[in-house]
Amino acid sequence: MKPSLSDDTLSKAEQQAALFRIFGNPYRLLILWLLEEQERTIIEIVLALGLTQLSASHHVRILELHNLVQSRKDEEGRFYYQLVDREGLLNCRIFANKPQVMLTEVNLISSNPT
Repeated sequence: MKPSLSDDTLSKAEQQAALFRIFGNPYRLLILWLLEEQERTIIEIVLALGLTQLSASHHVRILELHNLVQSRKDEEGRFYYQLVDREGLLNCRIFANKPQVMLTEVNLISSNPT
């Protein structure tokens, strides 16, 4: 039996389900949380999360394919990743439980300034 939903409604539900699958991976959420604070290189993401470069690149690529993250290349050829729609994501509940001091927790900065 065919559902009585319109094709548009079904399509929107499928898009939302795809986003839930993306957000269902804890490392992708951690990457988004890191990028919410500032843009980062893949090496910074690797060091922060303890992932391999291959794994971090894979997760970032998935976020890029879904227009959540974008990259830019600096004059020295390094790629930096940043959120595409920072304000839109900040209004999303995925940031509701983000630790307040994400940088300190992943040891990217010292908790004791010198």
